[in-house]
Amino acid sequence: MNGMNKCYIISGSCLHDEEADVRKYVTPGEARRMCRILKRAVYTSFEALRHSGIECPDAIITGTVMGCMENSEKFLTDICRNGEQLLKPTLFMQSTHNTIASMTGILLKCHGYNMTYSQGGVSFTSALLDAWLQIRAGEINNALVGCHDELTDAIRKIRHAAHPEIAPADFREASAAFMLASEPLGDKPIEVEKVIILHSPDPKKLESAITSMNSDVIFNSDDSYCTDADAEGICSALETLSAQANYMESALVVTRAGESVSLIKLTLVSPCGC
Repeated sequence: MNGMNKCYIISGSCLHDEEADVRKYVTPGEARRMCRILKRAVYTSFEALRHSGIECPDAIITGTVMGCMENSEKFLTDICRNGEQLLKPTLFMQSTHNTIASMTGILLKCHGYNMTYSQGGVSFTSALLDAWLQIRAGEINNALVGCHDELTDAIRKIRHAAHPEIAPADFREASAAFMLASEPLGDKPIEVEKVIILHSPDPKKLESAITSMNSDVIFNSDDSYCTDADAEGICSALETLSAQANYMESALVVTRAGESVSLIKLTLVSPCGC
């Protein structure tokens, strides 16, 4: 990867289980037609853009484990009750996984690269890896990378059955959006130095990969509590690096998701990016 561009996180916005007020970004009519997850996706995406100073990204890349789950449940329930009669078209249109990235692109009038990754607990890391590779290769200058999921009562019960040690109310849902760019921003720029996804690594290979990253602090996360644990880990790492800039220079986010493990190394660099 020598001689390639660097990739920086220049802004971000995260929500954890909160409702999002999108009325400053869309009309009241548009807001009424949006489900909860779309509101949070729009809010975090527009907030990340606002803080970055970029009006329209070159690419919109989203990771989501389950997509618009609430709408999907409602649509399937209507089919069970009414067959194929009297189905609501809005529920159908807003029930697919790529609805989130598509609506963001429509609202931003962004006609560039638009991609959705649904790779289980490493969905966000897959989206981040895509953006990182394209920016490093000079294919794009910036990208809006998001991670959005929601939990319904039914999903909480299913996850509790798989993890009985966790109460249904303790499972977290998250929504996050980050602007990545080839040029740094601000007096504490943070570079995305490495992004790695390991599938079914043996313990020695995993330990070797983590050791080779040579980071000041490691954030361990697990998708048992939160489907978007990798994005949550990034939020925590960014906050820590920004607050402890005088004491540490790098952070490694390690996320275990089923048989996969993702490694994301963030590094503080000088304002000039050198």
